[in-house]
Amino acid sequence: MIQNINDRISILFTDEGFGKSNAVLVDDDTRVMLDSGAGKITEQVRPESIDILINSHCHIDHVWDNDLFVNARILAHPLERENFKDSKKIGSIENWEKYMKDDPEKYLHLIGTMKQSFSGDWRVDDTINEGAVIDAGRTKIQVMHMPGHTSGHLAFFFPDEGLLFCGDICLTKVGPWYGDAVTPLIDFISSINRIIDMKPDMVVSGHNRSVLKSGIREAFEDYRGRIYMRDDRVHAAIKDKPSTLDELAEKMLIYPAHPTIFVLYWEKAMIMKHLERLVKTGAAASDEDGRYYSK
Repeated sequence: MIQNINDRISILFTDEGFGKSNAVLVDDDTRVMLDSGAGKITEQVRPESIDILINSHCHIDHVWDNDLFVNARILAHPLERENFKDSKKIGSIENWEKYMKDDPEKYLHLIGTMKQSFSGDWRVDDTINEGAVIDAGRTKIQVMHMPGHTSGHLAFFFPDEGLLFCGDICLTKVGPWYGDAVTPLIDFISSINRIIDMKPDMVVSGHNRSVLKSGIREAFEDYRGRIYMRDDRVHAAIKDKPSTLDELAEKMLIYPAHPTIFVLYWEKAMIMKHLERLVKTGAAASDEDGRYYSK
């Protein structure tokens, strides 16, 4: 579904599930796309005629059709440009060898037919960072660095419309996701706080199915609250019984089920973020056997 915000800005709401993501088209003097993961409906915006494509981050569901934008300048945050060089970061499994035993290649079929370009070289023509403004004509786009989901995650604000496209600060029921290898959990919290403080009139994320126009503050406060709730769950679990990461993952403290091995991996990656946070604050420690316990 394509929904028009006005005569220049359109939201591409994907109907292809979590393997794809929403995107934004600016059809102005300069044609701009924000993300390329909307799936089949991307063809309707004539990707070959887009001047600038900006990826909010490197994950495959947001960059799926980058290769269709043959005439566009492709931009990403400097940190994200580096992330594009690692296919495991693109697949959001960058710490797989650290937490899992099996070869991830044997499971790729579980997330659908992978494009051949997945493991190839990804073209990123230049970088873009906090404070940059894209002048597309009548439409202005402010670029905001909002790390947490990944290190170089970007969000985009349309000041004249009061519209925020916040990428994978996504407000879905299973979020937030913060399973990358390097970005501290506090960065995600800070990015959520920043959105709350900026008070946008409208919000579109990478995976919600509509434009949020009311209850925005409450939605993001609830979203942030899930991080604190997970903190409490992890802390309670190790207080009840010192546990390894594998033992904690079996308790399903992040996700209510592990329908694929990838979800199990993400469970471990995110529990580890909470353990690191608890250790840093002095609330937890680990022993020589890798068991975490409450202090």
